[in-house]
Amino acid sequence: MRGFAMMLGFLAAWSASVLAAPPAAPVIGTYTITPVGAPKSTGKVQFTLTVYVNGAPVTKTITIPSGAIKPYPGSGLCAPADTAVACAQKIANAMAAASQSKAQVYVAAINKAFATEFATLGMSAGVGNTVQTKTIKTRDGNVPNIMATYGTVTIPGVPMNQIPIKWVENGVMGEGGNGGKWNGPPGQSPGAQGSLERQIPGVQTVATGIDAHVYPSEVDFGLVG
Repeated sequence: MRGFAMMLGFLAAWSASVLAAPPAAPVIGTYTITPVGAPKSTGKVQFTLTVYVNGAPVTKTITIPSGAIKPYPGSGLCAPADTAVACAQKIANAMAAASQSKAQVYVAAINKAFATEFATLGMSAGVGNTVQTKTIKTRDGNVPNIMATYGTVTIPGVPMNQIPIKWVENGVMGEGGNGGKWNGPPGQSPGAQGSLERQIPGVQTVATGIDAHVYPSEVDFGLVG
């Protein structure tokens, strides 16, 4: 009887191990640094970056030498006749342009370091834009609600709830940026319903459809009129 009980216990443990679901694979998406901070000075920048390729993490250290990132001008942007708002906008535009240039430096360095890995993924890091509304300090004081378009950097191969970049050294000061967010993988198309109807025999055919969001569409084939 004791042996029978032991056998039942063994079978229960074996069944549980067989039926246990394998650990779920991490959801892989992209990570966007947004906005890229506007550099007020130049200097050496170094960070580690981790991306996942075929389910395995790959970490590399990326170094950007001093001088590669250009700061925005600290003075001389505003004319004496400029209003406070006009001056603030010029400063914001200069900051945004420096942010976009800095994003391009980041992307070039990242793509060079991960050339092999990104070839496997079929993706690469990319530069984007984001509109930011900021309070800009001018010679006449702070001016709120000034908009300008800053740069962003999107990195592929990043699991959910992970920050892939870790700053080791940042010699570029006065930024006010370099935050980030994770973006999920693109979803599959839910499909659509459609029909192909002949409006005038031998002359025109019309394809109509309604997608999953109930948006209609129509495409004409043939000759009209």
